Amino acid sequence: MRNFTYSEEGTIFGDMRPGAGCALLKNKNVQIIGANCTLGPQSLASHSSGASRVDDLRISGMPNAGFPKREGDRIVYPKSSPEYFALFAREAAALGVRILGGCCGTTPAHIRAMAVSGEIRCDR
Repeated sequence: MRNFTYSEEGTIFGDMRPGAGCALLKNKNVQIIGANCTLGPQSLASHSSGASRVDDLRISGMPNAGFPKREGDRIVYPKSSPEYFALFAREAAALGVRILGGCCGTTPAHIRAMAVSGEIRCDR
């Protein structure tokens, strides 16, 4: 499994788009490619759609609970609600993302909300 971290513009490795990065890794015998960290649920779901177009790959998505912001000497994550994460899970699943989770700023409540959103199964 390999995960990308996206910029706000939706690029990885400088100016590379998700589909191109996934195609490159597909040739390296990587079976699961995804994204984690950096972005909140809305941005990550839309960027994952390019990755899901690469055949024979499972796609994962594990966003932050919002885009990180600096407050003084700390980095904070404006909280996306667990309900918002459930919406992300349904949208991401419809786009082909098959492994869903959360990264920085998420809580067990976010993961539970994703799991009970209807189409997602939560394994402990």
